[in-house]
Amino acid sequence: MNLTWEPVEQSAGRSDESLWMIYALGGGTGHWTRAISLARQAAKHGIATRILTNSSTRPPLASEPEKVRDKVTSLIRLDPKIDIIQIPAIFDREKIMEISRRELSTCQAQDVLIVDSFPCGIAGELRETLGDISAQKVFIHRDLKPEYIHWGKLEDFVRHYDLVISPGETGALEHFVHARTSPWLVCDADELVPRAIARKVFGVDENSQLPLIAVSGCGTSDESLEMAKFALNLHGEFGSSCHVRLTSLEERAVREAGEIGVSLWPLLAVLPAVDLLVGAGGYHTVYESRLTQTPFFAMARDRLYDRQSHRLRSTERAANHDDLTRKIGNFLVKFIGTKTELPQPYTNGASKAFEIIAGTQIGSLKERRPV
Repeated sequence: MNLTWEPVEQSAGRSDESLWMIYALGGGTGHWTRAISLARQAAKHGIATRILTNSSTRPPLASEPEKVRDKVTSLIRLDPKIDIIQIPAIFDREKIMEISRRELSTCQAQDVLIVDSFPCGIAGELRETLGDISAQKVFIHRDLKPEYIHWGKLEDFVRHYDLVISPGETGALEHFVHARTSPWLVCDADELVPRAIARKVFGVDENSQLPLIAVSGCGTSDESLEMAKFALNLHGEFGSSCHVRLTSLEERAVREAGEIGVSLWPLLAVLPAVDLLVGAGGYHTVYESRLTQTPFFAMARDRLYDRQSHRLRSTERAANHDDLTRKIGNFLVKFIGTKTELPQPYTNGASKAFEIIAGTQIGSLKERRPV
């Protein structure tokens, strides 16, 4: 397959305003969701961001044709100051290195480079290029496998960053962290959709009092398809006592789920409608459920770098599909009533992270620029 890629055209003369470049390469949705969480906070303060991602899934963009956008119900609009640079997920290491180097080379002294999870880059390209970038350098450290950190000699490299932030998790590089925040969420608490309206988004009849179980089909394409089939099984077994919906950004999974399949983004916005969330142990699934007080069961998925089993609590964790089904059945037996109000307000760590980075940047720029 002969694939080409062209960078977004750079303006000939950039202004002196700061641009935040967010390196969010990696599989799944976690990296770009964290990036958008921060970018939305920056946009509120008039700061433009460019997000570099190679995930196979991403939110719909306002600039896309209607026939593409309509595949996903987007519950928030991305500010025009947020620019998402999509590298095809099938590109190999060399191509990823070429593109990310080209993009990062546009960073200027007044900019901020924010690197999510992988201090050396997903392809190791930052080992050679980070030192040449004059922008302030921020590393976002979440929990990663210690084996990976040791293998990649990441401790030596993290020292090259001006600022290290932990977004709600501790990990093996904890001793390098300068600042900690609560988990980063793509929506603030006041952006959540009221329960009655959110249930309509899921296609639940407004007169129904049955609980709603949302099965999240995220992760790899195969895992999303697996969860679609699991949702269909739940629908067959418990459909008379609850509503079951499969929600995923993976088109194949939504098609597999048929009439119970929906494609919503972000799921967080409609969690007030959900009485039980079922999924995996990814960063956003876990923290979104906890911060919105949404009951949650999950199977920990094996990942090359992430430790999903380490993130899940024993009360949330299921060993396999049979165990998951048993837990769901017990939940339905004990279920005594649906939610009637929005969750209690939560603190969005992305807002605090913006304040930390912006405050550090101002101090850094004062040092770099003559008064």
